[in-house]
Amino acid sequence: MVTLISSRIRRITIPYKDIYTSVFILDTKDGTILFDPASGDYDVETYILPELRNRNLRYIFISHNHRDHAWGLDRLMAVYPQATIVTQNDALAEKFANFSVLRPQEGDMLLD
Repeated sequence: MVTLISSRIRRITIPYKDIYTSVFILDTKDGTILFDPASGDYDVETYILPELRNRNLRYIFISHNHRDHAWGLDRLMAVYPQATIVTQNDALAEKFANFSVLRPQEGDMLLD
């Protein structure tokens, strides 16, 4: 289910086991940021990619390396290899070292 939070923010609610996980899409004038790409290829294909259609995905922000927040990253990077992964997680930064990975510091600004 997709909920419009504001004109620039969408929340995708995705079933995960016996609960739900949330993925957020933030649209800016300079591109789109995706927060937490869910738990795998099926979630990405079914829920996320349809919402990213016609958007300029610039950043994929990973809050933490749990299955329901980061395991869709493989599929997303296959579709959007130009996107920058934003994470503080060492294992993810190492796994995706062939892509652009940003390890933000406090106060860093991604887009507008």
